[in-house]
Amino acid sequence: MSRFFHICNLNFAGAGGLKKSIPTLSFYLNKIDKCKSSVITNSNEFCDFTTSDKFFLHSSYQILHLIFLLKISNCTVHCVPRGAFNKNFVNFKKKIFLFIFRFICFLKSINIKVIYLNDMERRNSVLNKSYHIIPNGVEPRIKTDLNIQNKFSNKTILFISRFDVYQKGLDRLHDILLFNPSFNEYTIKLYGAKNTQDLLKVQSIFKNFKNVLCFPSISGDDLFTEMSESTFHILLSRGEGFPMSCLETLSFATPQILSIETNILDIIEEKNCGFSSLDIKTFDFTSLTYDEYFSLCENSLKCSLSFNWVNIAQKYYNL
Repeated sequence: MSRFFHICNLNFAGAGGLKKSIPTLSFYLNKIDKCKSSVITNSNEFCDFTTSDKFFLHSSYQILHLIFLLKISNCTVHCVPRGAFNKNFVNFKKKIFLFIFRFICFLKSINIKVIYLNDMERRNSVLNKSYHIIPNGVEPRIKTDLNIQNKFSNKTILFISRFDVYQKGLDRLHDILLFNPSFNEYTIKLYGAKNTQDLLKVQSIFKNFKNVLCFPSISGDDLFTEMSESTFHILLSRGEGFPMSCLETLSFATPQILSIETNILDIIEEKNCGFSSLDIKTFDFTSLTYDEYFSLCENSLKCSLSFNWVNIAQKYYNL
């Protein structure tokens, strides 16, 4: 029996993607014969480990757990930084953790391997270690469940992430609305306020744009409805690993509008299922035909199928 332990913190403000991806990954690992996978969220859950167990530290902040694991002889630890090693977006707190982490990693007696979510994350990493590339996954959708004509007619752009103005690029969205009048032909729905203060802060940024609507975080059937009916999904972040909101909306055949720092823009452009944030400053959205949009939607759905959770779990199992 192979045992997998996923060590993570699912209770901090930015854990939205982790709350979806890590339990789902563990669920699909448990579907593999002779595999037992568990999610560990605090040190009290540590138990009797063996050297054949596999450990996955999700983010660079699990330093205490890492030090504990290194006491186990010949233990192999996989670190999944999820954007935390990005050399272009490192605040003071991250610098401290990265300094400690890099010191531990360079000790030759320690076997630490890194799992990046995509090649862009690897290229932007401050850490030079042996690595694997395994992306996040998504549940596949059935094409017949999707109404492309309805999506095209709705003229809505969906944002589903926390209201961190700088990191999530909401200030960039404000600038695009100023520069591109055709963008104002769409209703832009922003979901992600965790409290009233959050909501009022972002509403004040977009107070001059009547087409921008701000809401608290959304989940469940309401979220599925928004993803299935929206014309585009937008994320203009300054730092990501592999955002789950992009994968989930792709699975609903929703084309993307992304910044390069989301780390998956190269995939979106290669598969022709969306736009770069640089391109949309001058792109006339009113000129987009239904046939062109239909092609974007078909490509989005096809792209999502290459990130099936069954295949992702198998890649983890084969490590």
